[in-house]
Amino acid sequence: MTSEQQHALMMAQIVLADEKKKAPLTQAKIAWAADKAIAVMPHWKDIVDRHALISELESRETHWIGKASVLDANDDHIAWLDAARKTNWRLWARYSQSLRYRLSNDAVEALDEITDQIVSRIEDPRRKGPWDRRGLVVGHVQSGKTSNYTGVICKAADAGYKVIIVLAGIHKNLRSQTQMRLDEGFLGYETMPDRNIEEDKLKLIGVGLIDTDPKIRPHWVTNRADNGDLNRKVANQLGITPGDRPMLFVVKKNKSVLEAVLRWVRNNSDESGTLSNIPLLMIDDEADHASVDTKEKIRDEHGNLDEEHDPTTINRLIREILKRFDQSAYIGYTATPFANIFIHDQGKTKTAGEDLFPRSFIVNLPTPSNYDGPARMFGLKGDDDEEEVGTPALPLIRRLTDHAASLEDDETRGWMPPKHKSGHHPALDGEERVPASLREAILAF
Repeated sequence: MTSEQQHALMMAQIVLADEKKKAPLTQAKIAWAADKAIAVMPHWKDIVDRHALISELESRETHWIGKASVLDANDDHIAWLDAARKTNWRLWARYSQSLRYRLSNDAVEALDEITDQIVSRIEDPRRKGPWDRRGLVVGHVQSGKTSNYTGVICKAADAGYKVIIVLAGIHKNLRSQTQMRLDEGFLGYETMPDRNIEEDKLKLIGVGLIDTDPKIRPHWVTNRADNGDLNRKVANQLGITPGDRPMLFVVKKNKSVLEAVLRWVRNNSDESGTLSNIPLLMIDDEADHASVDTKEKIRDEHGNLDEEHDPTTINRLIREILKRFDQSAYIGYTATPFANIFIHDQGKTKTAGEDLFPRSFIVNLPTPSNYDGPARMFGLKGDDDEEEVGTPALPLIRRLTDHAASLEDDETRGWMPPKHKSGHHPALDGEERVPASLREAILAF
């Protein structure tokens, strides 16, 4: 999409935002808004594709996000997030503006509301003294969890969180992809292996092109290269002191990597071994994978869990990192929360501290209107497996009839019958050729 097309789209969305307050949108109203936007700049009439603009507007304005459902436990939590506190939140402002290039205003406003609900449930980073919040966010596969936690990170950094650690799976390519997403949505520049690069030489991308002020740029610790994860050498030489601008770590759930994070925390801790008054936000992406302690928990004769229990390595290291901060918030993100909600709520050991049970809150993200998951593809059945519930399955199955000379229901006949010997030689009507439907499928793929 050209910059002129993008600007015309933004202009039309602004026009429609006001019109939606008066009456439901119609195709005619969307076309009218497109024409109004194109008319703003005379030369756009020859540059902007009106048909594509209207199609994009129709797609965006029919995209909506519902309300999240929440379970709360607010023991020792002080409500803190209000409209006044959000004044001058520049990291969120530039991220939300970048989202408007690809989402409707309604979708961005819904994301704003949902991320507010999550951020309000972690602690106020200005709150004095020690605190620790543990939460879980549940969302469908590929339904916008990364956009959600990018928004949460932006708001948390705006509010005053100083260290942000994102646990990005166990594979280096996934970690690198997550780093790239956060480069665009949070940092605003490309993270490179050369840590000595001057700040004015950084390549600005994403949100960095919206607000270019270097004073608000968070620091980067890890970078987008495949091997850009944290290691012992980097941890020992890292010349950034926590407490200035927010610091971003995007790391794998890997023993040596998490040990390097723990080493950096120890290097910056006070005499008690704690990083004091440096609020930490830890985002655990795919929190059901590798983070959960899967070892059997031993109880004494009174039913109490063994405080000498040795957790699985990744679980132990995550807990030890959290324990080293006297002010911390942990949020797990997952599409399959079963392992997380079955963590024992009293699980605690002397060395690793409290387990990762989401004792503070669980937020269930709504399904976006444009999300096509298994229920949409295959439908939902009732308990008796006969009556369909909700939206029926999409008509995705086509019965093919060009694969055999005879259309009889015979599992041993046809080009590649369901039942055939290992030496079967596929042929169609005695000739070495494939059915037309298979040729079409291969070409389409």
